[in-house]
Amino acid sequence: METEDEKILRLARLQNEKERALSGLLGQGDVRGLSLMKRISQATFDEAVKENTDEFGMDFDEAVKEALEQFKSQGCDLSNISINENTEQGMSPLAAIAILSLLYFTLCFAILCIKSR
Repeated sequence: METEDEKILRLARLQNEKERALSGLLGQGDVRGLSLMKRISQATFDEAVKENTDEFGMDFDEAVKEALEQFKSQGCDLSNISINENTEQGMSPLAAIAILSLLYFTLCFAILCIKSR
């Protein structure tokens, strides 16, 4: 059975193949290739950032910048990509929302306590 990391790598490789094909078509002036343009997934982007930090020793900001440049040069649509250090380190967006909600309600409670004095 395929592990999560293997699945991400497989999907990233497939996406990279599609992106190379699109880049080749656009390089030849064939605008029909734009119909092949797809958004890269957050997992693909995160994997590229992780690869840059693990294999090339880049810090997070440098790795993100390199990944952005790489995908943009291939004509990728990055409009759905979230650049967030917590995501890169494994915090899920739902966990971040839960933490922010807890902080918000804690602050509201503190304000109410102060006002009621």
